[in-house]
Parts: sequence; structure tokens; C-alpha cells
Amino acid sequence: MSTIDLVSNKLFEEIKQEYDKYGELSDSHISALNCMFGQPLLAALDLVDNSAVTHIVSPSEKEVYQCKHVLAILLSKAMGLCTVVEKSDEEISIILFQQEY
Repeated sequence: MSTIDLVSNKLFEEIKQEYDKYGELSDSHISALNCMFGQPLLAALDLVDNSAVTHIVSPSEKEVYQCKHVLAILLSKAMGLCTVVEKSDEEISIILFQQEY
């Protein structure tokens, strides 16, 4: 694992703890995110604010995130703000197939 991966994982762990405790991000975490990710952060925060990250799960624990912004997915996961939808394995397979084409 690279240094940047270790740093970003630690940052998202801290964000999760902070959001669980206070229900918001501190200015220092927003600043750290901005330093690491720059311009894409604004779009990611907008997607998170608008509940645009959907986590689709199946009974066999297959999972898909419906959002093409990886940073928004990571933030939503850390903050516990993903919209969770249950689908069958077949439905998830169809979603995955559609995303490839």
C-alpha cells in the first residue's frame, strides 16, 4: 500500500469517527480533503449533500455503488450517508452488465 493510500485511509477513518460523534465535518478535515483531492472535492461534497450515492446490496452480499465519483462514494461510506437499496443477485448482475456498456 502506498503512502498516499495509508494517509487517505487514516483520514477517512478520522472522518467516520468525527461524523459519527458530531454529525458534521470539521474545517480541518475539509481542509485536509481539499489538500489531498483539490477540485474534485466540491463535486463529491455536492453529491454527498444531495444523497446521490446509492449502495446496492444483494442477499448473497454482492454490492454495487451507483455513483461514478469515487471520492463521493468514499465520503458517503465514511459518513454513513449512502442510500442502501436491496436487490436480488440477478438484478445486481444486470446493473453491472449495463455499467460496462
